[in-house]
Amino acid sequence: MRKTFRYRLYPPRKQEALLNRQLEECRWLYNHFLEHRKNAWEWYGVSLSHYGQQNTLPSLKKIRPSLETVYSQTLQNVAVRIDLAFQAFFRRVKKGEDPGYPRFKGKGQYSSLTWPQWNSGCDLTGKGLRLSKVGVVPIVMEWFVQPGVGYRLPIGYSFPDKKGRGAENTSPPKSKTPCSIM
Repeated sequence: MRKTFRYRLYPPRKQEALLNRQLEECRWLYNHFLEHRKNAWEWYGVSLSHYGQQNTLPSLKKIRPSLETVYSQTLQNVAVRIDLAFQAFFRRVKKGEDPGYPRFKGKGQYSSLTWPQWNSGCDLTGKGLRLSKVGVVPIVMEWFVQPGVGYRLPIGYSFPDKKGRGAENTSPPKSKTPCSIM
């Protein structure tokens, strides 16, 4: 069973501006990766993997220093999203449906960030949600996390349902599932 709870983050203006800049950097990276996949196929007839695109991130950070302001695993997740978009495209082509080629994202169209490791890139503290490269963002929590029950925290963090529900420990289990801001 998976439960969903939506709560609002209350970032100060400075953090809100930083999160918006990070969204724009991820949007730029998404469009960059999409352009490279499109050009690689049109010019050379080869397809790129998300691992290959992730491996270009260190050189891209040298070319575009503003990418340094975004958590590295958040940037890697952009390549995963492109890969998922192409998988869905090819699945629709195979079924004979209208495929809908992955589209470039305009300003403001990239709307979420993902921190793939709980307790590494994001974490709940007594003061709020700690996000790497952002800081502690205030959040109102009106319930406690119970291990063994699948949740979707306000920012999209989720962990799978496990046996042994209803344990007394109220801290989230250590897992490697994503934390997202939507």
